[in-house]
Amino acid sequence: MIERQPDTPPDYAMGERIEAEQQLSSGVSWFYWIAALSLVNTLISFTGSQWGFGLGLGITQLFDAIAGELEGGLKFIPIVMSLTATAAFAVFGFLGNKQQTWAILLGMVLYLLDGLLLVLLAVFFGGLPIISLLIHAYALYQLFMGFSACRRLKELGTETMSSSFQSPPSPPQSF
Repeated sequence: MIERQPDTPPDYAMGERIEAEQQLSSGVSWFYWIAALSLVNTLISFTGSQWGFGLGLGITQLFDAIAGELEGGLKFIPIVMSLTATAAFAVFGFLGNKQQTWAILLGMVLYLLDGLLLVLLAVFFGGLPIISLLIHAYALYQLFMGFSACRRLKELGTETMSSSFQSPPSPPQSF
């Protein structure tokens, strides 16, 4: 991270801010992709197809498989759980764009756990999804870059505010 010196021109700080905002937006947009492709995977699973997108959530695939085995009104429960997990990632993207570092971090942790779930499912049911794990790893890297940019923006915000707000001159004293 580049630390701005007190005599650094404001244009440099503005350029750094713009770069960080772009990196934040690019990084947290992965939450939207994860949510969208998880939803598409859920819709595809209801057609009976066996393919899906590797970027989607493994937990939604598990819920979709459970829903496929259930009959009647019980199908509703795993479907709602799948949609809830998908919506959570869309919310992480929204909050991440609002520079909520906790949401980005929580989303990253949950996506890491989701990747570990894929490994566990592969161990118990066979067929290690290497491409899905690689996509999970790359998405986590991009999310981390967004998280780093969010932290940098927060640092720039406090630094800019503290350096630009100077105390006003004291009024003249007259006796």
